[in-house]
Amino acid sequence: YPVVVYSPGFSGTREGAAWVAEHLASYGFVALSLTHPGEVWGEFWPSYVIRPLDNLRALDYMESLVNTDEALADMIDMERVGIAGWSSGGYDALAGAGARFNPAWMEQWCTQYPDLFDVVENCPGVLDHQQELLDLAGLDAKPDGLWPAWGDPRVDAAISQAGGGYEFGPEGLAAVTIPVMIQQGAGDAMNSPEWVGYFAYEHVSSAQKSLVAFADAGHMIFTGGCENNPWLIGNDPSLFWACADSVWDADRSVDLVNHFTTAFLLATLKDDAEAAAALAPDAVAFPGITYEAQGF
Repeated sequence: YPVVVYSPGFSGTREGAAWVAEHLASYGFVALSLTHPGEVWGEFWPSYVIRPLDNLRALDYMESLVNTDEALADMIDMERVGIAGWSSGGYDALAGAGARFNPAWMEQWCTQYPDLFDVVENCPGVLDHQQELLDLAGLDAKPDGLWPAWGDPRVDAAISQAGGGYEFGPEGLAAVTIPVMIQQGAGDAMNSPEWVGYFAYEHVSSAQKSLVAFADAGHMIFTGGCENNPWLIGNDPSLFWACADSVWDADRSVDLVNHFTTAFLLATLKDDAEAAAALAPDAVAFPGITYEAQGF
C-alpha cells in the first residue's frame, strides 16, 4: 500500500489528524500522522527547519520498518509516497515536495506587507533568529538566496492545506515538480490565501496541480470539526473557534476534504483513472467550492 505522511498544524498532535488518516487507511493507504515535539506558541521560527527534517525522519522510519519486518515489507510500498499537512504542516508538505526556504525573499515580503497576520506572527522570529536556523539546518554560512532543499526523492505527491507559500518565494516554489494539491479557505485571516494557497498554486512547476478553495472558510476548517478534536475545547466554550469554521458545517467540510484528498492520492499514487477523472475541472461542481486544475 502507498504511504502517506500527515503533518498537523503548529503544536498539533497526531491524534488531531486521525479523521484524515483513518479515511485514507480505508482506501488502502498506510497513513502515518506526526506530532512535532517541543513547539511553543510565540516561538514559531524553529519549525521552519525542524518540521521538514521531522518528516524526512518519518520516511526513514517507514523505510526501516520495511527493511526489518517481513510482514510490513509486504504491506508498505516506499516507491509510492505522499506527504500532506495543514497550516504549518502545509509548509512541511511543500518542503517535502522540494520547495526551498527563502528568508532573503521573505525579508523583502515582510517589509512590504507589515500588517498581515502572517507577517506579524512569523516574520520577526525568522528574521531575528537566522543564525539559530542556520545552526538547526547544519549550515556553516547564510545562503545568498534559496536554502538547500529538504525535499525527498521518495515523495511522489503533496497536499498543502492552508499552509506554505511566501516562505519559499516564487523561485523556491518553482523547484516543486511533483503533483500538488492546494486546499485553502478563501476567508482565511491567519494564513492569507493570496500569499499562501493561491501563491503556492501559481508558482509550483508541477504539470499536475489542483486548487480547492472553500468559499468564506477560515483557517480552522481543516481541523475536522470539534467532534474530531474535543481536547481543543475541553470545558471552555470560548475556544470553539479553535476547531470550528464560522461558515461551513463541519460534517460537510470533512466530507469534501476527505473527497479531494483521497481522490488526489488515489490518482497520483495508485494511478486510479476514476479518481483522476473526478478531479477534472468539469467534474467538480460542489456548492461553495471554487476549483482549478492542470493535468487532470
